[in-house]
Amino acid sequence: MNDSAVPRSAALTNRVHAQDGAHGLQFVVAFFRWLSVLPAGERPEIRARLVDWAMETPAVPLVSIFSMAPVALMAAYVTGEWWPYLWMAADVSLAVRRWWLLRMGIGLSGQALERLQAAAMTSGLLWCAILSVGLYFCVATGHTALIVMAAVTAVGVAGSAMGRVAALPRFGAAVMVLCYLPLGLGLAASASWEVRLVALLVPIWLAGLLALMYQTRQTILRTVRAEMATRRAALTDKLTGLPNRAFVEETLALLCNRLPSGETFALLSLDLDGFKQVNDRHGHGAGDLLLKAVAGRLAGTMRAQDTVGRVGGDEFVALLPHASEFETATIAKRLIAAIEQPFDIGLHATVRVGVSVGSVSAPEQGSTPSGLLGCADDALYAAKREGKGRHRTGRREGGGENGALFA
Repeated sequence: MNDSAVPRSAALTNRVHAQDGAHGLQFVVAFFRWLSVLPAGERPEIRARLVDWAMETPAVPLVSIFSMAPVALMAAYVTGEWWPYLWMAADVSLAVRRWWLLRMGIGLSGQALERLQAAAMTSGLLWCAILSVGLYFCVATGHTALIVMAAVTAVGVAGSAMGRVAALPRFGAAVMVLCYLPLGLGLAASASWEVRLVALLVPIWLAGLLALMYQTRQTILRTVRAEMATRRAALTDKLTGLPNRAFVEETLALLCNRLPSGETFALLSLDLDGFKQVNDRHGHGAGDLLLKAVAGRLAGTMRAQDTVGRVGGDEFVALLPHASEFETATIAKRLIAAIEQPFDIGLHATVRVGVSVGSVSAPEQGSTPSGLLGCADDALYAAKREGKGRHRTGRREGGGENGALFA
């Protein structure tokens, strides 16, 4: 056999396994998205907040061990069989996995967070299924104490989870059905007519919980909408409708936190040239109209993934994720060209202003919000000293300045 065929075969096997793993992850994420779907018209941030609401805290999986361990130990004592130990081992392993996934998800965002949430939610459903199968076997023993313990456990788990999983109706319904269906089947299959009579109550319990879950979901949805509206108002500049300083600072901190993972971004500091003269000559009302018009042009010039906000007066900051030095210079040039065009704000004549721009790139020129803002401001002041209406890059860490870039 050709020796070179062995490495090629191993590489092919590894590639097939990697593809199978990727396909499995894609299925889990697709299933997660189906479970967390919202009615048409809801904003993505509403869905993200509802998913956060429905997710467990890291402590919940560990506490869940104590909800079934007494039942499993009692089953082992009563039956003397091996399956309660297998049931408890499966429960503990899944609980640890859920705890690990939830811990790993802290601080993540974007697709990485979605994958962790999908895996955690799927593991949670699998845990419910394993719990319920064990409860079924407990009921099947016919032992009165085990039947009571199984019923109490199912009701307790479903009831305690209802207020959380109600945020996502499909996920919540899956949890409720998994908790009650095996229990109901076990009760219905009992040799005792009294136990079979109890089985008739299970659909009533399930229907009542689903109805209560729907009502709770409406309350959660109203709460989240109000919360998001309040947050949006707190992070929006009332005059221009752009993000305000608080939003810019929050987004900048988030981008800086992602730098260690290899993500990059650029920051632009912008200041209008000649705005004070317009304000002094035509009044503050005209100045406000001009700021609104400037904000519209700035927002219309940026890329879809960029953020531009008003941080005070006639000062603005733009954040450009994954922007190269060339892209940053190009966007700065477009901004300068857009703002220097005349503005018609309802006066007897059009008005003109300009904009000066200072830029920095992270992490090359800094990795902290304060450092990047200070560096960009220094570059902005340099642009104004050189004649305004210009773009200048900031100082590199440990080095001198780049040359001025003229629009």
